[in-house]
Amino acid sequence: MAEWSRNAAGQITLCPLVGYVVNTISEMALCVRLEYIQSKEQLDRKPDAVQLVMTPDAAEALADALSDAIRRTKRRSSRGRGN
Repeated sequence: MAEWSRNAAGQITLCPLVGYVVNTISEMALCVRLEYIQSKEQLDRKPDAVQLVMTPDAAEALADALSDAIRRTKRRSSRGRGN
């Protein structure tokens, strides 16, 4: 598994996602553009972005991993509210 990038204090470096676009480019691939900011000051400017290409199988695996993480997060959140 890949290691997380960390700052000098050892904290994981995270950037808020502020937008995304998904498109198909052929029957063999799709592309994703993820837009993010690195500071509050950047809210007034164009966000940074990374553009990725992947196979449908890779996209499906990513979607499954995100769905699993969403379910785990919602479960923890509902336990915290006493539900």
